[in-house]
Amino acid sequence: MFFKQLQIFSYFPVNLNFEINEGDSVKFEVQAHDVDLNAVLSYQWLLNEKKVSSSTVLGNDSKNTWIYSIGYGDYSQKIVKILVNDGELEDYVQWNITINDITPPAQPTLDAVLSPTNVSPQTLSGTKKPNASIWINGV
Repeated sequence: MFFKQLQIFSYFPVNLNFEINEGDSVKFEVQAHDVDLNAVLSYQWLLNEKKVSSSTVLGNDSKNTWIYSIGYGDYSQKIVKILVNDGELEDYVQWNITINDITPPAQPTLDAVLSPTNVSPQTLSGTKKPNASIWINGV
């Protein structure tokens, strides 16, 4: 395999143009190689040209990841870019993302407690989506 002086040689997602829904997350990962011994590689993750994460790693073959958690109301086109720099040279990968507008899940509800008491057990009732949790006082 032939390497440039500094090169991103693997990345995930492999599709550079994709769609994702609000409320989902996507993990981005790159692996870079520098032919210089004991290279120090700086990684900078950008979301629409704004830095969201950065780190510096010692090593010729190093991986770096960033997880993008998409909030509700964040639907639009986004660009995620990773810049890798060894102090002299730079390489990058860019993803173009379409975030789909979806209806967020309903918020859980808790019915009113009609007769408050300190007697245990106290029964509470309400509604929630399947696989959702309701926490009361951290429990």
